[in-house]
Amino acid sequence: MDNEYALLLQRHGGEKNLLRNYRLHSRDLPKLKQDIETNIKVKQFLLDLTKNLPLPGEEDVSAYYQQNEDRFVLPEQIHAAHIVMRPNPAKPQVAYEEMKALRQRLLAGENFAALATEHSSCQDDGGDLGWFAAGKMAAGFDAVVFSMNVGEISPVFLTEFGFHIATVYDQKAKELQPLAAVRQEIVETLKTERGDDFIAAWVDEHKSKAVIQVEE
Repeated sequence: MDNEYALLLQRHGGEKNLLRNYRLHSRDLPKLKQDIETNIKVKQFLLDLTKNLPLPGEEDVSAYYQQNEDRFVLPEQIHAAHIVMRPNPAKPQVAYEEMKALRQRLLAGENFAALATEHSSCQDDGGDLGWFAAGKMAAGFDAVVFSMNVGEISPVFLTEFGFHIATVYDQKAKELQPLAAVRQEIVETLKTERGDDFIAAWVDEHKSKAVIQVEE
């Protein structure tokens, strides 16, 4: 129990923060420690209860994979970069014209990363955003970059973060991960499901056998 409590203190940054985060008083600590000890015992009991359940077989794993293929599809991803300029709200046209001039330099063959490092409000890694799927960036940004081809330079466009110019370095179509890549994940999922089912059945069985006595 002491180890669990120490980890809890570490996660919350000390006892004072723990009490504040859980809206507790120092007088509540004995009850909290008792609850932690009870949870440890319950977890250990459940582990002991299910430790001898058979592991999922290859047929089980294959069947789960085939029935849940959508879970294992990697979405379309792109590797993109951008130059962004946050405009002065009083004079947004100034930033827009600067970005249009930068785009012409890019179309003429200047290096995207170099111009991003020199001019972008977000200069890290030459504006390189790495690989990402749709939904990871602002909706307006996604709408532009996921409609582009590799090597294309976008028009200047506006999002809530400012004016952008984007380029796409590479693309990956969505793909189904092979069974070998997700096999262990499936095994763990099936083990959890079987354990939960076994525990639920065990509880139902013992509830039906329980004798409730009422003292007068």
